Amino acid sequence: AVVSTQSGHYGRGIVLKLKKYREDDGFHGFVKGLAQELVEDMSSEQIKKISNHLVNISHEKSRLEREEKKKQQTTKKSQLNVSKNTMKNKDFMDDIVDDDYDE
Repeated sequence: AVVSTQSGHYGRGIVLKLKKYREDDGFHGFVKGLAQELVEDMSSEQIKKISNHLVNISHEKSRLEREEKKKQQTTKKSQLNVSKNTMKNKDFMDDIVDDDYDE
């Protein structure tokens, strides 16, 4: 969790309580509206700092999601290859068994 040390115990407590509602309908709209209200009295320079921080978090999240997707695709490909090899081995074994009974 990304909570500045300046926010202290209260900031961390608020974050933990709000995270409980992440899956609720309207949560994202609530966070967006909350952020807008919290920064409305700040200078544009202060808002840019916050915005830059959020953009960096977004980029990091995107990178992690792409890595996870690649891992899942690699796993699926590996499972598909194992399945194909199993079928090839089964055909091979069937041929051997058939040859043994043909004699």
